[in-house]
Amino acid sequence: MPRIGRRVAALTLLAALAACGCGKEGVNSVSGKVYLDGKPLSSGSVLFLDAQGNTVPTAIGPDGSYRVTGLAEGKARVSVVGHPGSPPGLRFPGRQMGPPEGHTKGQNPPRREVVIPARYKVPESSGLTCEVRRGDQGHDIKLSP
Repeated sequence: MPRIGRRVAALTLLAALAACGCGKEGVNSVSGKVYLDGKPLSSGSVLFLDAQGNTVPTAIGPDGSYRVTGLAEGKARVSVVGHPGSPPGLRFPGRQMGPPEGHTKGQNPPRREVVIPARYKVPESSGLTCEVRRGDQGHDIKLSP
C-alpha cells in the first residue's frame, strides 16, 4: 500500500474510533461524601452497580469521602454498608488502604461500627441512584436513619 494510502486508512480508523467514543471506557468517575442524618460517615463502603451491571466498590474515608472510577455512563444503583474500618483491598480516595494514621501494622486500632439502616445494603433495593456522565462528577450520598 502506498504511503498516502496507509495514512488515509490510519486517519479514517482514528476518526471512526473518535466518533464512536471507543477507547474511552473507564474514564468516568464519581466522588463525594456519604452522610447519615446530616453527619459524614467515618467508615464503611460504597458500592456502585453501573448501567452495564459492573460492580465498583470503594471505601469511605474518615471524613466521609469516597471515589469510584471506571463506571459506565447511565443510571447506577448505589449501596452503602457500615463496618468498623474498611475491608482489606478497598481503597480510600486517593491512597492505598493501610493502617490508620498513628498506628503501625500489627496494632489493633480502636474501631467503632457505623450502624447504617439495612435498606441501604443492596444496590437493587436501596433506592440510591446516580446518573453517571462522562468524566468526573460529584455526588454526595445522603442517608436517613
